Amino acid sequence: FFGLTRTMGLRLLLLLHILSATPASAHFEATDAFTPWTCDEITPDMCDDLSLMMGTVQVRNLSVRYFVYTPRQGPKAGMLPLVTVHGGPAFTHNYLLPLKQQACRGRQVIFYDQAGCGDSTRVTNVSANAPWLLTVDYYIEELHAVVEHLGIDKFHLFGNSWGGMLVLKFAFSRYAPMVQGLIVSGGLSDGVQYAEMQREYLQQAMLPPALSQYMAKMQREGKYDDPKYKALASRLSSMWTTRLYPFPQCFLDSREKQNEEIYTLMQGPDEFSVGGVLARTNFTGELHKITAPTLMTHGRFDTMVLPQQQAIANEIPNLYRLITYEQSGHITFIDNAGEYNNDVAAFLAQHDI
Repeated sequence: FFGLTRTMGLRLLLLLHILSATPASAHFEATDAFTPWTCDEITPDMCDDLSLMMGTVQVRNLSVRYFVYTPRQGPKAGMLPLVTVHGGPAFTHNYLLPLKQQACRGRQVIFYDQAGCGDSTRVTNVSANAPWLLTVDYYIEELHAVVEHLGIDKFHLFGNSWGGMLVLKFAFSRYAPMVQGLIVSGGLSDGVQYAEMQREYLQQAMLPPALSQYMAKMQREGKYDDPKYKALASRLSSMWTTRLYPFPQCFLDSREKQNEEIYTLMQGPDEFSVGGVLARTNFTGELHKITAPTLMTHGRFDTMVLPQQQAIANEIPNLYRLITYEQSGHITFIDNAGEYNNDVAAFLAQHDI
């Protein structure tokens, strides 16, 4: 535990003791009593001298809350802002907070909660009250509204998961000239391909046959509420979503403040299948229009598997790198916050104006 704080070391020692002394079936229940990690403590070189500005912008009569982290002495000359787009859909910005470490290096970093979730206007009965929240194009409009409101006309753009889909589309939209550099963390451009490749290269390849066959059967029959299936999906989240356990507080905050109605109607019932709007989304054939230099990242145990990521990378003309983080799941910037921030900083530094 060299290099860990005393609190982190004690937590890990306690975790290892319980895991070694507890039956496998009780591992997850036993750790529920642990104090969650904070995302600051798992992020090397995180500073505490950032200023935070919060505000809202109205988009189609809904308030969208944004959060702007800035070094107290102001951004360094020549460093463009980094605008971040969270996943879900409707999972909130909180779990992205390890990326505020980029502000510690001198860069302004912007987060926001998409309409319908988090600290933005909450919406229920979405199909009736705000049906545009069930379209991909609305979120492109929303992203532009945020940066326009903040007076930003040139920036780097980061998106994870569903947010990765949005930033890919933003980067070949009419707003593309605003994007100086693009970072896509476990993104997708084809919902059906994502589901099929995840099933082949993750569920079938990495799970015992009985489990993968059971998951496939429940998904075919639409039995997502089956207690055994739900328990399995929960367990797999700690294998393939974020491998850090106990889950850090910023991840728990996003989970608590998400809008499950929007998520289900857009994504489907869980992370291991696809339905709703995403099942009808495919813009892979337009990725060649992206001109911004693009860094792609994913984890070795990511729900966005390497062949699916490579299929996207092959279509992007100005690909910088496709990085696989060997110890990480889908949320690589939580599982390996130090290396991830270093790689992001190196990419941004090479592509500032």
